Amino acid sequence: MARKFFLYGYYGFGNVGDDLLLASIESYIRMKDSNVQFIVRSFKGSECFSDKTYIHFTNIEHILHRQDLSKPMRLLCYVRLLANAMKGCGCFIFGGGTVFHARSSSTFNLLLIALTVALARLRAMRIFAIGVGVGKLPSGLTRWLMSFILYLSEDFAVRDNSSYENCRGIIGFSRIRHTADLVFSLPIRPAYLPKQESFKEQIRIGISLSASDIGFEREHGNFYLRLTEALHDLIRADYYLIFYSFQELKTDCSAVSDTALFERATGGAFSAQIRTISASSHIEELAEQFSSLDIVIGMRFHSLVVAALIGKPFIGLGRDDKLRNLCETLGMPFLSIDAIEYGDIVRAVQAVKSIKPDMRKVQELKNKSLENFVHLEAVFQ
Repeated sequence: MARKFFLYGYYGFGNVGDDLLLASIESYIRMKDSNVQFIVRSFKGSECFSDKTYIHFTNIEHILHRQDLSKPMRLLCYVRLLANAMKGCGCFIFGGGTVFHARSSSTFNLLLIALTVALARLRAMRIFAIGVGVGKLPSGLTRWLMSFILYLSEDFAVRDNSSYENCRGIIGFSRIRHTADLVFSLPIRPAYLPKQESFKEQIRIGISLSASDIGFEREHGNFYLRLTEALHDLIRADYYLIFYSFQELKTDCSAVSDTALFERATGGAFSAQIRTISASSHIEELAEQFSSLDIVIGMRFHSLVVAALIGKPFIGLGRDDKLRNLCETLGMPFLSIDAIEYGDIVRAVQAVKSIKPDMRKVQELKNKSLENFVHLEAVFQ
């Protein structure tokens, strides 16, 4: 009888990064046991995995977005579907991403996760959190909920410094392991490693924005202005620019589009001068897409991870600590969108043209990423 794993993350939201996280878990577990089934908590299915019969997307996240149901009814239906989906599963895995957070001081997310973990334990499932992100825990209740989740977990591995620090001081903190993002564990074929050659005559820059992180909020007007100015200056200086969309989600109850954000942020002024590409959810194809670039400017975390894996210089752009942590670790510049000034992006591009990320540190992150799976070994014994 096949082992069944229940995977919990932000899967099926049209996000390339989440698809890569799922691929890393799938790859490791199937290497250990090819006769497995994955039950995935998701918003919808993923075309990236449509040909894999051993992966079942539950699509139960739709319930929490239904406006025709009251909030209590949504929660009741969600819990019932969740409990049914867990039947027959022996292992519950939180697989990467910033799953644990209390944004806008709301405790609902952590309450929901605590309830989910309790259901899993009632079904005698072993619970693992691997390569996860933990946001700020602003209240005593959020910290208590985090302690409860940690107490019921067999292993809890966080992916970055900020997640580790956000957990500091909670009950059971000593059980938390500091690893690295799961995508660092994915193999990059030698054919996609950076070529040892000088920069091409026209420098190619890849750009990623994150609609799910900042949207098109008015308070970021200064950032969008500086972005438009920088794109204009780079085009005028004869750089070749490519925009990569990492998330496109359009349904009746939710819509997130990196491309729409890019077009709105720039007023559509560069539609004829900047090529737009959908980032691939397959690590080999994504690495190939990035292989022709000379520099990556990324608000999407996994655009920077892929750049690091293939040895491309990059610039972090955003307000997220995980981006800042990665840039600091690998010796690359980070620009906060809350404090960006005119010329900052162009100056950063000039600064990174002749450098590369610290590949010794990249290898360390790859090794730490593989450590996420250490405690899962017990499942296959």
